[in-house]
Amino acid sequence: MKSEPDQIMEKSPKGRFIRFNEQIGKGTYKTVYRGYDEESGCEIAWNVIHLDQLPQQEERKRISEELSILNNIKHPNIISFINAWVSKNKSEVIFITEIVHGGSLKKHLRKIQRPRLKILKHWCREILKGLEYLHSIVPYPVIHRDIKCDNIFINTHNNQVRIGDFGLAIKLKQQDFTQSVLGTPEFMAPEIYEEKYGPAVDIYAFGMTCLEIATQKRPYEECTAPNQIYQKVMKRIKPKTLDLIQNQDLRDFILKCLEDQEKRPTATELLNDKFLQEQEDDHQHVVILEEEQLEQNFYNDTQKYKPIFREQLDFNNSILIQLNDGDEMHIKIIFIDQSSYTEEFQELTKVLVQRFKDLQDPAQFITFQEQIIKFGGVEKVLWVKPSEESKRIMKTQFQQSLESFQQTISPLLQDVDINEWELIEQQLLVQFQHQRKQLKSKQSI
Repeated sequence: MKSEPDQIMEKSPKGRFIRFNEQIGKGTYKTVYRGYDEESGCEIAWNVIHLDQLPQQEERKRISEELSILNNIKHPNIISFINAWVSKNKSEVIFITEIVHGGSLKKHLRKIQRPRLKILKHWCREILKGLEYLHSIVPYPVIHRDIKCDNIFINTHNNQVRIGDFGLAIKLKQQDFTQSVLGTPEFMAPEIYEEKYGPAVDIYAFGMTCLEIATQKRPYEECTAPNQIYQKVMKRIKPKTLDLIQNQDLRDFILKCLEDQEKRPTATELLNDKFLQEQEDDHQHVVILEEEQLEQNFYNDTQKYKPIFREQLDFNNSILIQLNDGDEMHIKIIFIDQSSYTEEFQELTKVLVQRFKDLQDPAQFITFQEQIIKFGGVEKVLWVKPSEESKRIMKTQFQQSLESFQQTISPLLQDVDINEWELIEQQLLVQFQHQRKQLKSKQSI
């Protein structure tokens, strides 16, 4: 017989709370059901954390022991917690929270066009106020560890935003940092993978959340597997969707949140950021560049340059060096085969930059910037922009002898074993760092 949504499935140990058969949310470690509070007469959210699905024994023990986090958090921008307990067989933690009937911000964004800047700023302020409170709790700050649009809830009657889903939250006790790799890959700061982090991880995740609100696209949507996201995060490669944002103040605001943790601003500092202050253009909708226009802009930009050197790496991939009519020069490593965009891309860049440094006065340093652009669905491009002195030296050398420069670039393939890098792409996430160190040691011999 088919179960009905209003069918009572279980009650709390003291009988106050009822769980119905209707599931209203699900995550990696948690399931949420609709419930009822017989004392208040209100609907509630019955949250179940499945301890046996958590990847680390210490995390299972910690969540069981620290239910006090849930009961002691009180703030208008944070979901109200009502009660919590551990199941009889110790396999689940159940906690009861209020229901916000507007649903998650993720769900709300699907119903609307891109919000006006005024609304985006309002949501940002609300989230930051909640984080400011969590990070300032005495004596032990609380780190949420899973800030994202799915875990931000909105009351559509008054536009109030609240942070929810504290299933992965942790108290930061005597130590300055905590250690455990948990969260949602697209929103996890680099230091989480390094297993030494503090409240700044919530600021990083907030930045990614802000990016998702602005673009209505998930960060790193260009990646097809968690280990690809991991590789980009550890190399500080920003999500492709950041290139779509046209408002420079908004871009800068997000980039501040994605800085390395020692440079990352606090929630209080971000609340005072100039971007969140009232501006004349706040009534305008958030403007983002459609991907087709991004590709066209890239195509138009490449027409300003003339090729002066091309090195074919294999059938699909090449290095193209272009020089425009002025003093600017861009060096591009192009991987037409999307599957080739792995570690060798970064390694080739390092080798290329080092060879340019070898061409000039050692006191000069070549600065370079990365911009990953999708072109024709598959093309990946890295731009290397040398310093003014480097451009002058290299341009002179190009004019004097293209042949000698070609000889400098030619050994690139000998420096990197592409097949070996492709094997690394297939390694499990937990093994990746170890394998990478081994390969680098081998290459340095």
